[in-house]
Amino acid sequence: MTKPSSSSDHYLEWETLVGRAILRFGDIELISIRCLALIPKDKIGDSAARLDFSRRADLLIELLEARMDRDASVNEVLSGMKRARRLSNLRNLIACYERSQYRRNRAV
Repeated sequence: MTKPSSSSDHYLEWETLVGRAILRFGDIELISIRCLALIPKDKIGDSAARLDFSRRADLLIELLEARMDRDASVNEVLSGMKRARRLSNLRNLIACYERSQYRRNRAV
């Protein structure tokens, strides 16, 4: 990351990085929906897709941890989902901050 030359440059860089992080998290959310549509033996994908991310991630983690036939790829998904679950709190804080900044800037 380069050093910004002014506060507006700093804000633009911050906005770009935050935007990328939020978009990447959208990819993670889609992965969780697809996994819940494919992994369980029972059809729960439609209901699971309506859950918020943290509940969906918790459900997927629980299902994957209970599997007896976990191979390297399942363990990789499990590890990634645990990490995403932890990061979701940070993502939510950033999104709330960005919304408040956006509202404040519009009011000016």
